[in-house]
Amino acid sequence: MKKHRPFPAGHISIMLGLVSFPCLLLLAFLGAWLLLPIEFVGVLLVYYALTFSYSLWLMRFIAVDLIDLASLYIIITFKPPRLFWRPVV
Repeated sequence: MKKHRPFPAGHISIMLGLVSFPCLLLLAFLGAWLLLPIEFVGVLLVYYALTFSYSLWLMRFIAVDLIDLASLYIIITFKPPRLFWRPVV
């Protein structure tokens, strides 16, 4: 149930969430940029943009909602393996 999630249950304050969100997002993109191929950062940007737009706006439109969710599942499922692999030099 949604009432048992950390924010609604009061386990995590809204202020902590507002401060943590940009820090964790920056850390994720910085880590991807430094440790993974640059193509992965592009896929991560697309994935983040789709999930963010879905949360704010796209879920209100059924056809767009289905296309957006399907796109997210396709990105997760059929990601090119070379995005996660670097040859050891």
